[in-house]
Amino acid sequence: AILAQVTSAARGGPSAQCCRVEALAMSWPGRSGGGYNATNGSRGYPAPSAGPSSSSGSNARVVAPRPGAAPTSANHGSSHHGGHSGGGDSSPPSLIVGGCSNTTVAGIIQGAFASNGTNHGKPVYKKEAAAGAVSVLIYFWDERDGPSFSGWWFGPKVGGDQVWAYNSQKSSQSPPPSGWRVPWDGPVDETLRISLGSAGGGGGGGRGAHPSDTHGVRGMPGGGAAAAPRSRAVEDDRRRRDDERRQVEEQRRREDERRRQEDDRRRRQQEEEERRRREDEERRRRDEERRRREEEERRRREEEHRRREAEAKRRREEEEVRKREQAAALVVRKVIQRVRIATPETYDNLRGELEECLKEKAEAMGSQASRVSEEAEQTLRQAQRRIDEMIEQKAAEERRRQEEEKKRREEAERVEQIMKEAAEHVKEGEDA
Repeated sequence: AILAQVTSAARGGPSAQCCRVEALAMSWPGRSGGGYNATNGSRGYPAPSAGPSSSSGSNARVVAPRPGAAPTSANHGSSHHGGHSGGGDSSPPSLIVGGCSNTTVAGIIQGAFASNGTNHGKPVYKKEAAAGAVSVLIYFWDERDGPSFSGWWFGPKVGGDQVWAYNSQKSSQSPPPSGWRVPWDGPVDETLRISLGSAGGGGGGGRGAHPSDTHGVRGMPGGGAAAAPRSRAVEDDRRRRDDERRQVEEQRRREDERRRQEDDRRRRQQEEEERRRREDEERRRRDEERRRREEEERRRREEEHRRREAEAKRRREEEEVRKREQAAALVVRKVIQRVRIATPETYDNLRGELEECLKEKAEAMGSQASRVSEEAEQTLRQAQRRIDEMIEQKAAEERRRQEEEKKRREEAERVEQIMKEAAEHVKEGEDA
């Protein structure tokens, strides 16, 4: 109907021009390539809203998932903390984003940004764009998801999983003028710059109509009463479309919220299952470790018991062997003791008995055999010397006895000779 009005009005005068302006204002949100196109890209990434980069036909991925963020749906409306700033004089100054060597991303993020609330204690800025265009936000994220996720981000939604650029200057109270990475994990793009605009500029975030909307229509000369019904019809149609678009966005938001809650539920369920799995694994590991220690302790006790039994058995056997050796050695030592007191008459018999006993008890004496044999040899040597001395002494005494006996016989003979001579002298004296 609008296209028909525009076509018919093109043939008329000033009122036709008014209708053409109204039609252009209505076509702004829904023009080809403008706004968010849910079918652009394989993962629902936002497409550029306007400019040469949006009409180049490139299918390049212009939004990278932000690490650590919860998955979000295609509806990238503003979800940051804090209300929408009303554009008063107390609002932070607006920002102007320019540059960016990536032409696709540049077509999305370049433009004027107005203050749009706060997030994690720092201001959020939203790009001023036509109604229905891709929502482009500059926001800050703290270290709740880790230091590597903290900093300033360009994205369609605060905390969303899709981002265009990242700046790690965490201490800055406002979006840093330079040092932005495009994409977020790529190198720093020195051409991307953020500068200050007018104080409190924008404010509405591009939600209202184009400056050439109905105000321009009513201000057109020659509009008259003929243009008023058509202007109201266009305005009503535009409001209806805005209502329908808001309903669709609300439905998408609710669907996104439902999916997010479902994803959160599945994630919590997976985390719980993972936690239970880890606990089960840890419990099994502790049980296995306990059983292993108990088995090692049991084997150690058994080994110690076997070692003690073997040691006791060895000691008993050694004690028995020692007793047998001592008994055999005692028998030999008794014979040795008799040899020590042997006489020349009994020495030879005792010597033979000792030698025979040593041969008989040599194996039974075991480790004591060599020592007992040395004792026997030493005893035999000592006994032999003693016997030899006794024999020598007896021979000397026999020689001394014989000499004394010879002396006594000689003395007796001499006395008898003297007596005989004396008797002869006496007889001679008597005869005389």
